Amino acid sequence: MKHEKNSGGYTLVELFVSVAVLLCFTSLVLPSLSGVNTRRTVTLKTWEIKRHLEYTRSIAITRNKEITLCIATLDYRCVRKQGSRLLVFEDTDNNRRWTSEEVLYRDTKLGKATVELSASFGSSIIHFKGNGESKHSGNFKVCEPGIEPFARQVIFFRSGRVRLSGNSDMDGYDNRSSSPILCN
Repeated sequence: MKHEKNSGGYTLVELFVSVAVLLCFTSLVLPSLSGVNTRRTVTLKTWEIKRHLEYTRSIAITRNKEITLCIATLDYRCVRKQGSRLLVFEDTDNNRRWTSEEVLYRDTKLGKATVELSASFGSSIIHFKGNGESKHSGNFKVCEPGIEPFARQVIFFRSGRVRLSGNSDMDGYDNRSSSPILCN
C-alpha cells in the first residue's frame, strides 16, 4: 500500500497550537515593551527640558537680559505642575504669564508626560540673568503614567549648570543622591 506525501500544508490543530504559542509570547513581551516605551518617553522629555534650560541661559547671556522659562497652562500662565507647554520668553511685566506684548522664544507642548517644577522659594518660573546665572535652583521632575512608573529629573543650579538625574540601573533612584524619584 502506498502512502501519499503530505501536501506541505498545516492542519487546523497545528494552526491553533501556533496561535496559542504566539499569544503566550505576546502576553509576556507586551508589558516589558510598555516599560521600555515609558522609559524612552521620559528620557526624551528630560533631554528636551534640559535643552530648553540651556537655550534660555544662552539667550539671557546673548541679549544680556533676564529670560524666563516655565511650565504653562493653555492660557500661558506659569504653574509648578499640571501645565501643558514649556515656554521661554521675556517676562517684562513680571506677571508670571506670557502676553502678546512680550517676546516668545519657544512654546513647546509637553505631550502626555507629567512635568513638575520644584524650585527654590516655591517659584513657578526660572529666570536666567544676563550673566548666565539662575535666580533659582531646583529640578523638573518628569513622569509618564503607565504600567511601570518611571521618573527622571532635570536638575539646575544657581550657577546656571544643568544636569540630568542618573539612573543607570533603572531602580528609580538618582545615582548621585540615592534618593528616589517618585511620581505622584
